[in-house]
Amino acid sequence: MDFELIRTEAEHKAAKGVLEGLGARVKAQEGFLQDKGMDEEAMAEVLEPMRSLVDKGQAVVDEYERACRGELGAVPLSDLGRLVVGMRIANNMSLKEAADAAGMDAAYLGGHERGGFESMALGKVAKLVEDLGYTVFVARVREGFEVAVTQRPEDGERDGG
Repeated sequence: MDFELIRTEAEHKAAKGVLEGLGARVKAQEGFLQDKGMDEEAMAEVLEPMRSLVDKGQAVVDEYERACRGELGAVPLSDLGRLVVGMRIANNMSLKEAADAAGMDAAYLGGHERGGFESMALGKVAKLVEDLGYTVFVARVREGFEVAVTQRPEDGERDGG
């Protein structure tokens, strides 16, 4: 399984299943190595690649679950695609629904979600973010640019009622 980006609930469920299986394999391998008398330091070295994969997978699952709760943080501009996926997930929208709302082709939007938004005009990105119910903020930081979004209040919340 490629633990790069979870974009749907089906991918989330599959990733959790893979993680569960990998966790069981790590425990089984650890027990086997202990039974063979391997010391802790050597065992840690042998199990590091598998544990690293589990950690990476868990981080991607956690990112998806935070997006489901609407907890979207600031990201480097190059990760804007991940942020857009998060906004779409937080709104419980399919790729097609988000593309339709923004007046874009789903394949076009999907390509940008996977490959980044660097080639998309900033106006189009801002419209997409707005159509998903957010306001985008871009800030210059030492390493380049960072992007953050905040959810726009509902109409009744804006005017106090």
